[in-house]
Amino acid sequence: LKEQASELADKVALVEQNMSTYAEENAIVSLNETENIVTKRMGELNDLLTQATAKRIESESRFKEAKTGRANESTAYDDESIQRLRVDLKALEGEYALLSEKFKPEYPKMQQLQARIDSLNSNLKKQRDEAIRGLKIKYESDLKIEDELSKQLEIQKSKAFELSRKQ
Repeated sequence: LKEQASELADKVALVEQNMSTYAEENAIVSLNETENIVTKRMGELNDLLTQATAKRIESESRFKEAKTGRANESTAYDDESIQRLRVDLKALEGEYALLSEKFKPEYPKMQQLQARIDSLNSNLKKQRDEAIRGLKIKYESDLKIEDELSKQLEIQKSKAFELSRKQ
């Protein structure tokens, strides 16, 4: 039995050495027996892809909402400059409404107020368009990141399948 045990121990050592050589030749690096770098990286990429998809969905919905016009009167995407324009516009519209009780629209002061209101409306529209462009750029950026992570995950899956086949 001691002789057989010794022979089997030698065989096991030789098989382990052959397995080690095979793993080295095929770039199989195991952290432990149940986990290797390829599958760990695949899990990390999957987590990153999930986060990127959530960000893309959020930026896409914000962009589409703003684009469809539902956000034109909304203050959800307003920065300080747009908020200031809105306040100034409301003040001018209030003043115009007060003066319209006494004066006709052809009155010079009324025409000046209307010109300022028109100018503010134009500036407000430009600012809103700029905000929508920013949302579009953010959405497109998030989409590219998501696509790239998806491609990387597919590459990692292929490596994992290849590694499983070799193992």
